[in-house]
Amino acid sequence: MLTGREQGVFRLLLEKAWRAHCTKAHQDPKSKDAREAWYRAELVASVGVYTTKQIKTAEGFDRLCLHFATLSGEQEQIDYWTRAPERRALWWLEQEMEKTGKDWDYVYGIARKMNFPDRHIEDLPEELIRKLAIALYKARKREEKKARA
Repeated sequence: MLTGREQGVFRLLLEKAWRAHCTKAHQDPKSKDAREAWYRAELVASVGVYTTKQIKTAEGFDRLCLHFATLSGEQEQIDYWTRAPERRALWWLEQEMEKTGKDWDYVYGIARKMNFPDRHIEDLPEELIRKLAIALYKARKREEKKARA
């Protein structure tokens, strides 16, 4: 189920997508029946659900928003939602950096040791950013275990 904040974000995308659809299909944007049918069909097409109450994960929310951003045709929104998995992974990585007291130089060192491509961490795919976060997490847990011993 979407949070209130997520509902607000999604509803803006939904309205933009509906207006774009109506323009292309020469439909009346005030037609509630047409809007409801279109909306339900697009929910199923995007994440395979009939109502947003069935969306349980951040990944589902991201896919939903990317789908409706694409329907809206707004490139800025499409770009934003395309990078959502990377943004979430970066957030987790930054949380682990804060917990461990490690800086970006340390993270880049780990990336080099893991033979990651030589580019900015922000430009890596989500899977690789998550691997860095996991490496920091495991290092933190090892240090905590050592401190307890």
